[in-house]
Amino acid sequence: EPTASLDVAAQVEVLELLVAATGLDHSAGTGPPRGVILVTHDLNEAAALADRMVVLSRGRTLQSGAPDQVIHRPADRDVARLVGQRNIFNGIVKGPSPDASRHLLLDWEGLELTVEGAFGFRPGTPVDWMIPGSSIIWQRPDRPRPGDRENSLEGRVKELLGLGDACAVTFALDAPGERCLHFALPIHVVRRHGVRAGDRATVSLLAAQIHLMPAGARPD
Repeated sequence: EPTASLDVAAQVEVLELLVAATGLDHSAGTGPPRGVILVTHDLNEAAALADRMVVLSRGRTLQSGAPDQVIHRPADRDVARLVGQRNIFNGIVKGPSPDASRHLLLDWEGLELTVEGAFGFRPGTPVDWMIPGSSIIWQRPDRPRPGDRENSLEGRVKELLGLGDACAVTFALDAPGERCLHFALPIHVVRRHGVRAGDRATVSLLAAQIHLMPAGARPD
């Protein structure tokens, strides 16, 4: 863990040294990259440096592959949790969407969601599913964007936590039970629109980024 216990500036310097030393910066023309095993608990560090990621737990390999695949298409709930995904839920596959051939309908405890390209799950199959916080879209009535009407959900801002240039948002849905989504908003958006805890709002879940997984955790 080469950047453990370092301040932010030192972390950046060490990462730049790693990139140069290993040949990961192919544009530098320093020859072929060297093989390096990097052990880290920092997901951003792993995603930035690695061309292959291995998720380990209790001495077992749970999943390996390209970082983007592992992070956004985890094999199951356990992997999703270990790579830092917070929006992990249960659902039941309803069947193909009548509006699009490449879409499935997902029953999320009474809320119907559209999922793009989720093949291999039969109607009635219980599943776990997840969506990255980056694929939850904050709807702005003054500036609609593509995807604003995909899986549109209403609720309220339950919590706002400032984290440097972004704010971590806990969004409580207008739905039975305590169902919350977790995502981030740029700090300038929060300030410009005066977003506060308790505000009502609408968010959208991008259908192409909802990922279905087999239900249940792995046996020990």
